[in-house]
Amino acid sequence: MMRDLQGIENTSNDQLQPLLRKVLDGKKYLLVLDDLWNEDRQAWLGLQSLLMGGSWGSKILVTTRNRSVVRATNAKSVVHDLLGLSEDKSWDLFKKTALVDGEETLNPSLKEKCRDMVKKCAGVPLAIRTIGSLLYTTEVNEWDGLIDGELSEIDKSESGIMEALKVSYDLLPSCLP
Repeated sequence: MMRDLQGIENTSNDQLQPLLRKVLDGKKYLLVLDDLWNEDRQAWLGLQSLLMGGSWGSKILVTTRNRSVVRATNAKSVVHDLLGLSEDKSWDLFKKTALVDGEETLNPSLKEKCRDMVKKCAGVPLAIRTIGSLLYTTEVNEWDGLIDGELSEIDKSESGIMEALKVSYDLLPSCLP
C-alpha cells in the first residue's frame, strides 16, 4: 500500500482523494491519526466517506487532547481517557531525565522548585521529559534562572504541554550542528 502512495509530496487534496480511495479499496487497514485538533464536522464527514471503501475490520485510531475533536469524529466505539502519571512517577521520570544517572543531588530549595514545576506538567510524560532534557543540558547552578524565568510560564492546563515544548524550542541554539 505504501508503494502506491510514494511520490505524492506535491499533490493537491483534490488529486489525493481518488488516489487514497483507490489504494484503500477492498483492503483491510489500520489508520492512525495522531494528535488531532481539527473540530470541523464537515471535514470529518468528508474523510469518513473516503475511508468507506476499506474491507470489513478496518480501523481508525485517533488520538487527541481535545474533547471537541472526539465529538466531531462521531466515534462509534470506546473512548479511552488516558490518565497522567502519579506525582511520584512524574518525579521519578523527571529525575531520570534531568539528573545524571538519576541521582538526586539538589539543594532543598531547588528540589522544591523542580517538584512544583513537575506538578505543572500534570503527569504528562512528554512535558516532563522535555523539561528534564532541557535541564539535563544546563548546569544545575543555572536551573533557578530557567525555572523562575522561561519555565515559569508552564501551567497545568492543556496548553501547558505546548508551553513546555515551546520553551524547549525557544531555548534551542540558533545554529544546530
